[in-house]
Amino acid sequence: MAKDRVSPIGWLMLILGFIVTVVQLLATLAPAGLMTAIMADTGWSVMKAGNIITIAGLIGGIFIFSGSPLLDKFGVVKTSFIGLLLMGVANLLAVVFGDNYGLQIAARLLFGAGGGFIANIPAMIIAIWFPPTQQSALQGARTAVMYLGMALAFYIILPIFSAVNQSWQWTLGVFGIFFIVLAFLFLIFGKEKRPEAAAHAPQAAAAAAPPVKQESGLRQAARRKEMWMITIAMFFILWSFNCYNTYFATFLQSVRGLDATTASSFTGLMPIAGIISGVVCGAISSATGRRNLVSWPLIILMMAGYVGATLLDPNASRSLFMACLLVGGFGASGFTIYYCTVPAEWKNTNSSLIAGSLAIMIGTGSLAAVLIPFVFGGLTNAIGMQNTMLWMHLPLAVSIAVLLPLKETGPGRRKKEPAEAETGQKAV
Repeated sequence: MAKDRVSPIGWLMLILGFIVTVVQLLATLAPAGLMTAIMADTGWSVMKAGNIITIAGLIGGIFIFSGSPLLDKFGVVKTSFIGLLLMGVANLLAVVFGDNYGLQIAARLLFGAGGGFIANIPAMIIAIWFPPTQQSALQGARTAVMYLGMALAFYIILPIFSAVNQSWQWTLGVFGIFFIVLAFLFLIFGKEKRPEAAAHAPQAAAAAAPPVKQESGLRQAARRKEMWMITIAMFFILWSFNCYNTYFATFLQSVRGLDATTASSFTGLMPIAGIISGVVCGAISSATGRRNLVSWPLIILMMAGYVGATLLDPNASRSLFMACLLVGGFGASGFTIYYCTVPAEWKNTNSSLIAGSLAIMIGTGSLAAVLIPFVFGGLTNAIGMQNTMLWMHLPLAVSIAVLLPLKETGPGRRKKEPAEAETGQKAV
């Protein structure tokens, strides 16, 4: 239908959002792939080196809340420019700051602030520019692109590291240049969509009511019970996810005795599965109109995969170990489609509510990331790294329990409502 057509500018914005997703993940995960090299070069402990990664998550979690009002006030283009420019400057400062721990932490704080500003940009581009019939599939494609960035991080970081004379600071600096280029691409080619045409959610007519549009997206989101339930689930999901991305390669080297290249290759299997999951789960959710299919069932897979990969020794059970990595990555990736799609399907939804909900969901979990190095380091000293890795993933059971009662929001449910009304049955 004509009303579902997307302009060339919409597709251009989507491509820019996808590129941002890849480069942001490469830069965010780069220190994880280089952690042993960083520790050897600087003499920092595993806790200090871990802070270089997780401190960005903490600040990102704080500034993601600022990103929502920025989007309300300045729009996607200017918010993207500000965030990307900050991230670019931060990564270039890493080159200047050398081995000074305090200054490197300051650079990562700046990086996290920029990352918080743009955290919701790719998902928001889909929500604003594309009709509901395409959103689930495109969120799946965005998820696949996100996991592509994660997979690339574990396969190309070391070659970049070698190309810049084994300087982890210059490895970060390379991505700083990319961020600055992307910032100006958004400024030059990016466009805003008129507010009256930006509400592509299923209840667009109700969402366009002036009183709702005038209210802060964060306040609208805070009144949603289902948003808080997803936020609780996201807290433990991101806890486990960040623990894996920060420490799993180091775990394979320290506990399993693998070299850095092999450890990175194994760690990269999980996001490779995520690429497949993003496409497959997005297509299934779109075709069936069901969102709960990509909710708690996938967290069960995520937990089974993460725990299995922690307990199995790749030197003794390589095939089963690799299968667990793939299962865990499939589950973690597919769930992304759920939390990015359902806010656009709530009653009386609008773009500000979507941005506010994503900010709270992701931001709350990201804020906890700063605790991971302290908890991980303390538990490692007390019970060993393998037991610590296991206990960091077990709270995923809470996420499963919280997600189970949530009602279906997708169009697959709504299609049943007229038939149920005719037979006198109430829709659940």
